[in-house]
Amino acid sequence: MQKPTIASIRRTVRRALQKLRLGLTLSVALLMLGCAASKEEIVQFQEDHSEFRARLVQLDRQQQQTQADIDSIKALLGENVSQELRAMQADQSATSQDFERRLYTLTNRFEENERLLSSLLRSLEEVNKTLRSPETIDGVRASAEERALYDQGQEEYLRGEYELARMGYRELLNSFPESPLADDALYWLAESFMADEQPDSAQTMFNRVLGEYPDSNRLPATLLKLGILAMDAGEDDAARGHFETITRDFPDSPEAEQAAMRLEDL
Repeated sequence: MQKPTIASIRRTVRRALQKLRLGLTLSVALLMLGCAASKEEIVQFQEDHSEFRARLVQLDRQQQQTQADIDSIKALLGENVSQELRAMQADQSATSQDFERRLYTLTNRFEENERLLSSLLRSLEEVNKTLRSPETIDGVRASAEERALYDQGQEEYLRGEYELARMGYRELLNSFPESPLADDALYWLAESFMADEQPDSAQTMFNRVLGEYPDSNRLPATLLKLGILAMDAGEDDAARGHFETITRDFPDSPEAEQAAMRLEDL
């Protein structure tokens, strides 16, 4: 059986009141007109009146109970909503605190990395000043004019102007054959021929580096390039000899790892 709603209770109360007012009106009318009613009619009217009153009391109690139920439901819902809101607020607060902690950590790491980067840049700047100084190259002294010719060749090489680069390198070699930059100039002269797709001229210049500058720090790179040129020419035995020389005589050089990889391809 469905529980009566507030609206249905109100409709029932209105109908009961209408009947009660009708009954009272009839009673008053009968009394005013002096009409004599039978005893049975009076008793029936009294019973109906009592029934209406009992019905009204019952409906009033039902209305009060229904209102109490509604209030309980509202209170329960309000408590549940409050709990949910408190939980959401707690989660939001925890999330916000966690976010702040992570942001603080990331900020500290960023600042630390920034300090390390600044320190590294300063160190690199000092190294760059030393390497580009007209007084030194690879730890030995070089004149300003020697350095200018070498830098001119390097700048042209990086721009892809290989013929202009070779002019700078040759002028350095011809004007300052004893320069500490001579082996570097000859090596890059060979590199310019290789980049310019002139393998025979490149091979000749690289062989000159080996023959004229046996103590040059360019030897591992020179041997590697000679090995690559030999591979490209299909001369696998010659290529293998160059690569094995690198791994044997210069095992700690950067070129040693490349030579080992090349050997696996032969």
